[in-house]
Amino acid sequence: MAMGRNGVHHGIAVGLALALAACHRPPDQTAAREVAELLRDGDVRAAAAALDRARHQWPDSPALRQQQILFLLKTEQIDAAGEMMRQLPDQAALLVTALRARDPVIRGNAARLIADQPTAVPSRVLVDGLTDSYAPVRHHCARELGRRAEPSSLRPLFRLLRDPDGAVRAAAVTGLARLKNPHAAGWMLFMLGDADALVRHQVEATLLALVTESHRPLLRQKLPQLPVASRLVVVAALAKLNDADALALLRGATADESAAIRARAAELIGRAPVLALVNELDRLRNDPVPEVRTQADRSWEMIHTNPPRQP
Repeated sequence: MAMGRNGVHHGIAVGLALALAACHRPPDQTAAREVAELLRDGDVRAAAAALDRARHQWPDSPALRQQQILFLLKTEQIDAAGEMMRQLPDQAALLVTALRARDPVIRGNAARLIADQPTAVPSRVLVDGLTDSYAPVRHHCARELGRRAEPSSLRPLFRLLRDPDGAVRAAAVTGLARLKNPHAAGWMLFMLGDADALVRHQVEATLLALVTESHRPLLRQKLPQLPVASRLVVVAALAKLNDADALALLRGATADESAAIRARAAELIGRAPVLALVNELDRLRNDPVPEVRTQADRSWEMIHTNPPRQP
């Protein structure tokens, strides 16, 4: 019984201590907690009113300033949040806090703000964001890691190639392209058939940008195994390396009876680019089908505006 009474007394003492601490909390921090609780409950209108009252009463409160930024992130006012953030001495600390918020919308918009307006948020925090349950967090953290192009991001971005969200996979592919790792071109071969059109476009761009002579054996080996729809981009990658067989295939595609294939060939000659087929591209600029001519003109301008170096 004595032990029981001691336990009860201890519990009462702890409760009193917590209540006393709450009583002694600065009033602006109490107001900030009230706003946070209203946001957590989904009562945005009441949170806005409480925040407005508190900011008028304590205009210089750091706690309320931080809470206002979180409120702006919650309500999708990202530009306003960024503007207010720039006035803080330690932007990175608040963004780290926002990235770890319970509310997924706050986390997602914090990650977007980091990617749109780069700050000194540590890369390890962004890597942690790649495993967030909310896809926009993974997407924007991948964008920023890709922009930084740090070698340590290679494995985390590689793991995202199997992410269920297309935007996340596309950001991972773009990030890997910026890292310029020679293995990335080979990885792209296994993603050419991705279900998402944006991902496929990024995969093709990465493959064509990173392909080197060292990839020729792998490309030739995989070409017959690929779905028909994916083969022409691999042909273009090989043609960029002046592979004789690939050049013949791509040249044949420029004269195919299908306008869609001719347009696709014109697109890839420009995107790769395949300088050996510039004459064929020029011919396609006079193709009888408008869509083919339009694509050929785009590729022609692409090649001649920014002439690439020969591989």
